[in-house]
Amino acid sequence: METPKRPPSDPIEKLAWYMDEAFQVPGTRFRVGWDALIGLIPGLGETIMLLVQALVVVLAVSRERVPAVVAARMILNVLLDSVLGSIPIAGDVFDAFFKANTRNIALVRQVRSQRATSGKVSTAWHYAFIFCVVAALAAVVAGCLALVFWISRALLLWIQTGSPSGAWV
Repeated sequence: METPKRPPSDPIEKLAWYMDEAFQVPGTRFRVGWDALIGLIPGLGETIMLLVQALVVVLAVSRERVPAVVAARMILNVLLDSVLGSIPIAGDVFDAFFKANTRNIALVRQVRSQRATSGKVSTAWHYAFIFCVVAALAAVVAGCLALVFWISRALLLWIQTGSPSGAWV
């Protein structure tokens, strides 16, 4: 998808464009927006961008009447961008490439297109996506809990036996 060099006329799309695509990196075709730049401010930057990204979602939900499952995908994009974007240095790089606002506008355009052609919005893929995200998060949480259990068990055995030799297997 070609990124326009000027902001779109639609207010929601214009806000997303400024946040993700406003500036071209010299000598490249890569574009970044205020999200990547303001996100460089430790702590405060991600908080400000979370609020702006939430505004894009609220505007899309209220003006475009996107289905709840599409709104949930948009919220997942914002949360992923905010959580991973808060990791020092790596999060700033992630912010420059992930572009949650652009992804959310693509979802809004998809809703508009489906409504224009068939009068309704297909939500099956959105449900499948959210199911996969929830399943992946559940697997990560289960893995973390298993790791905590294993470490706790090993430490308890170490304390009880006074020797680390059998505690870690």
